[in-house]
Amino acid sequence: MKGFFERNARNYDFSDFNFGHVDNKQWTHFTEMRSWLKKQDFSKWHRPHAWTFTFQYDQSLDSAKKNMRHFLNVLNKKVYGNASQRFDKKLKCIPVIESDIDKRLHYHLIIEHLSRGNMRQETYHLLIGSLWKYGRVQSNGVFDYSEDSAWLDYILKSETKELGTKDLSIDIENMSL
Repeated sequence: MKGFFERNARNYDFSDFNFGHVDNKQWTHFTEMRSWLKKQDFSKWHRPHAWTFTFQYDQSLDSAKKNMRHFLNVLNKKVYGNASQRFDKKLKCIPVIESDIDKRLHYHLIIEHLSRGNMRQETYHLLIGSLWKYGRVQSNGVFDYSEDSAWLDYILKSETKELGTKDLSIDIENMSL
């Protein structure tokens, strides 16, 4: 029997992913999604980078997702112009939300480089930092899955996820592949 994400991999339909209370079915969805993401072919991504976006102030999960969606919309508008809305052009992005020891929410992202040219690393970091208005941004460097999958393993970890947020750690609503 094929897993949930293998059946829906073509159209990326996550409509039956339930965000209600945590149960065995949801934990199965989370683990299948994690396995599916680990099998993605990142060689087709344009110079993906690993990032950590930390919120300056405490906020709800819904507010954090809304702020990330706004950031990604602004970023995609800067990169693709009106085509980002008209033709749904987006940078490929895997956002994972979690909370630290102090219960402060933050995002870990793998996101395509926004420039097809030779943008210097410092310029890239300044641009991303200027668009993120909600706190601190930290670059974790170029993501190279072929050499080391440690960053993907780190952001998709389940051991430190709280029981109530296991199903919410992979932000499907803001993901684009």
